[in-house]
Amino acid sequence: MKKVLLLILVVVLSIGIIGCSMSEEQKAIAIAKQYKNLEYTVKDIRDISMDLEDLNKYFDSIYKQVKPLVLDESYEDLIRSGYFDKHRYNLIHNVTISVKKIDFEIYDSNETELRYKYNITLEIKQIDEGLTKEITKKGEMTLKKQDNGSWKVTRDWTDFLSNDEVQFNN
Repeated sequence: MKKVLLLILVVVLSIGIIGCSMSEEQKAIAIAKQYKNLEYTVKDIRDISMDLEDLNKYFDSIYKQVKPLVLDESYEDLIRSGYFDKHRYNLIHNVTISVKKIDFEIYDSNETELRYKYNITLEIKQIDEGLTKEITKKGEMTLKKQDNGSWKVTRDWTDFLSNDEVQFNN
């Protein structure tokens, strides 16, 4: 009888542990998706004044949304590197970009860190001509669990989205 109760206890605890890790993984993936959507969603900003101050306000608003998703040192690196400057493609090439699909696959994990490989499919639309195309990029991302239980992006690497890829050759 004791063995049966012990076995039931082990099974219940195992299910509980597996359930917790799945929800932690889901939380991390939600942060990762939010981060990638902020990076790649390029809206039509032609109605924003070309005044440098107005453009900087627009880009600052994007950075403010990203900041809670990444570690502080990673955030500073992102700003210095111009990682989110894809939003300028709208002004240069008259296109919008949206995330159509992201697939994540864990390739390494422990209780406080998750490492993913991912494929991200982007939809690029040429505004005036109404042309659309899709591009898929590969990447890797690391998220670290914080003391408060939240997940933050510590590293992200993606195939570079080039000017040539967002242009439409008529």
